[in-house]
Amino acid sequence: MRLQIGDRNVHAGAGQTLVAPKGIPHSFRIESAAGAHCLTITRGDDFETMLRQASRIADKPELPAATAPSPEMIDALTRCCAENNIAIVGPPLA
Repeated sequence: MRLQIGDRNVHAGAGQTLVAPKGIPHSFRIESAAGAHCLTITRGDDFETMLRQASRIADKPELPAATAPSPEMIDALTRCCAENNIAIVGPPLA
């Protein structure tokens, strides 16, 4: 997993712990073809509330096929984040 935390570009492997403080822009990208498992712990309810508002109940016990987000999906997520004091400050990591 690659993370950008402020000005730092960090690679994290299995078992590593990293902190991305609230108020410091951060992003991550899974670079392994096998995927990754990670645990995110947040403080306060902004992020949890945003996830609940932006999510939908699964209709089957598997992940949907990956697709590029539509402009409408991006707009909806941007609005939901703004309502919860979360700023999207740049494009995803490439």
